Amino acid sequence: MSFMPFINEFHYDNTGTDVGEFIEIAGLAGTDLSQYSIVRYNGTSAPTAAILSSAGGSLSPLSGVITDMQNGYGVISFALPANGLENGSSDGFALVGPGNVVLEFLSYEGVISTAVGAAAGLTSTDVGVLENGTNPIGTSIARTGTGTQGSDFTWVLDTDDTPGAINNSQSFVGGGGASFSINDVSQAEGNSGTISLTFTVSRSDGAGAATVDFATADATATVANADYISTSGTLNFADGELSKTISVTVNGDTANEANETFTVNLSNATGGLSIGDGQGVGTITNDDSTITRIHDIQGAQHSSPLVGQTVTIQGIVTAVDSNGFYIQC
Repeated sequence: MSFMPFINEFHYDNTGTDVGEFIEIAGLAGTDLSQYSIVRYNGTSAPTAAILSSAGGSLSPLSGVITDMQNGYGVISFALPANGLENGSSDGFALVGPGNVVLEFLSYEGVISTAVGAAAGLTSTDVGVLENGTNPIGTSIARTGTGTQGSDFTWVLDTDDTPGAINNSQSFVGGGGASFSINDVSQAEGNSGTISLTFTVSRSDGAGAATVDFATADATATVANADYISTSGTLNFADGELSKTISVTVNGDTANEANETFTVNLSNATGGLSIGDGQGVGTITNDDSTITRIHDIQGAQHSSPLVGQTVTIQGIVTAVDSNGFYIQC
């Protein structure tokens, strides 16, 4: 599956004098957009659309490196002057990648074709929504929905533009590409000192460098009760490196208590990876027991109320008989 950059949001026409025009690109974190460009087309030129060479704002080449805003994906917005994008019917633009390959040829207010530029011989895809010149300032045409490729999302007219940020009602998730995961760990706490619960963070694809943040969080085990020591940081994976470990310090005690848990949570994946299983559960298993007193075992009746149960007592065996033993506490 390909995860190439795509047009994510744009604005071209509002009520009064046009302001705040822009085109936004979305893609994998780490993508260097200096290898890409946008060619704008004026569809009113017969017989086919002409390159909008007089428009202000340089979009050839683009610039900047996409940062990780959500699950290994992000956006970069490119501001344009009032004449940066044409108003009216049948205009558009092409996103061009390395090797002069057209990744998307989009239009608004109608379909266009062209005989010039990178999109020569191609027919555009109309986004299906438009700005008619009466929309308030701050309106945009944006992709919404869930996914990681342009085709995963739906174009809508948005009354609150978000240049340089993830669109409203948009989530980068579930693309099926490489991802990070973390395992669950269980270990007895011990009666004193400390032990380490060691979690393994793995990635499904070792191509390229990547990072992921981690942080512990309380569940039934808490930092305030000195059950474990909180930790957080960033794991840096080199090209070809598939796993790293996180050690969390657990404090031993002699308290008789139920098993306790805390979590290690992953976030902010980079290098084009998403987060698959992003939560590791650490279980601190109880290895302490309650001392049962002799008079509780004897009880007040003819037979012990604890018949059939396993109990722990502490004392001195004073005699052994054929049917049992005597103990003194």
